[in-house]
Amino acid sequence: MEIAITVNTRPAITILLTLCVLWCLDFIAGDPATTFAQPDNGAYESEATDSTEASVDKRPPEQRKGAFPKKEPSHRSWEKVAAIPGKTLYVPIWVLFRATGLVIAANAEYDILPRMVDLLTSDDGRRGVYPTYSSRGGIGAKYFADDILNEGSRFTATATAGLRKRFRFDLYYKRVALFGGALASDYRLEYRRFSDEKFFGVGPDSRKEDETNYLRKQARGAIALGTWSGSHTEVGLALGYEHNIVGRGGDDRTTSTTDSFSEETLPGLEEESSMGRAQFGLRHDTTNRRVRPSSGVEANVVAGIHGELVDEDFGFTEVSADARVYFHWFRDRIFVFRLAGRFADPLGGREVPFYHLSALGRFETIRGFTRGRFRDRDMVLGSIEYRYPVRRKVDALLFVDTGQVAGDMFRDFTADHLRWTFGGGFRAWHRRGTLLRLEIGFSDDGFRIHFGLN
Repeated sequence: MEIAITVNTRPAITILLTLCVLWCLDFIAGDPATTFAQPDNGAYESEATDSTEASVDKRPPEQRKGAFPKKEPSHRSWEKVAAIPGKTLYVPIWVLFRATGLVIAANAEYDILPRMVDLLTSDDGRRGVYPTYSSRGGIGAKYFADDILNEGSRFTATATAGLRKRFRFDLYYKRVALFGGALASDYRLEYRRFSDEKFFGVGPDSRKEDETNYLRKQARGAIALGTWSGSHTEVGLALGYEHNIVGRGGDDRTTSTTDSFSEETLPGLEEESSMGRAQFGLRHDTTNRRVRPSSGVEANVVAGIHGELVDEDFGFTEVSADARVYFHWFRDRIFVFRLAGRFADPLGGREVPFYHLSALGRFETIRGFTRGRFRDRDMVLGSIEYRYPVRRKVDALLFVDTGQVAGDMFRDFTADHLRWTFGGGFRAWHRRGTLLRLEIGFSDDGFRIHFGLN
């Protein structure tokens, strides 16, 4: 076996020649008699003179030029040039250590870290900070503070960052009591920048090999008002605003959606839109506990209208429903049956932007496909999940999910378009909710791992 190695020596030769030229110029510009640190011949007597009779030069120092060797520079010009790359690489390291030293000194003098801990946390558990992670938003932290204005209220601030410049910032204040507690209000501000959202096409027959990606930046806010009577049923009204920017995808591993589609073929692509929404919600909950329920029914229904505020290109109505039934079998073995759906219809000749289409493919829907694997106006899904405890606050689970998208579900539904996934995983709990989620789902596309923290 013969191996051929090709080396491009032109850059190396060029650097060596440059350094030689700089050294020669430095040598020529200097005094040859002093370059090698030779003393002046007139400074001493002849070597034949006996050393005991050596004369002493009694002239003032300013008249004894050349009597001493010329002071050599610590670095010659060519050495300084050659040291530039190393010094350039050293600068960030120096800055890092210098900044670290300043932070440590400031913390030692002013007790910054203990004061920050006292500000952000409390011994009674009403304030705290904990890490969070999701495959979509990345890694970050969440701060919470309970019972600020009234008992039962909660404020959270979340910041996450992921690969390819993914960001998410969220401020959420919920359960703020109004009129003596008869009503409750929620307030939310959120900014999201997802640079590589997946898009495979519209319809139940979209193919995995047609994967593209796009950039979506969204800023949105909402105010909700609802009943808070402590009963099993709650109703609420929400008003919201969002601004969307859709552009070229940031994942070079797949084609950008902007290269495969246009504004005419895919409404909402490469456009900015400012949309308002009004939604009415109904919630019914008879579960035995809020976290890790083992019996009861949990159902949510939301109906709303979305419309563009500046132009009149986009507008649609939306109805979504999600119901779960928890059935306790024996010794904390639990079955969870779920049925959900979402239906979006264009409003008054307007269109539904593609990023607001109903979607299947994520751990909230069917867990064996990637996010946004199937999109269309309507969507239905169902699942059966079996949970059993393996530790005090850790459950193992097995699941089967199925779902379908369609332009008109009541007209186009067919069993041939149902997509099936199955799998299992683990889920750890704490008193506020899910602490850790690790699940794997298998489908016709392969497998998908879902990991979430807090």
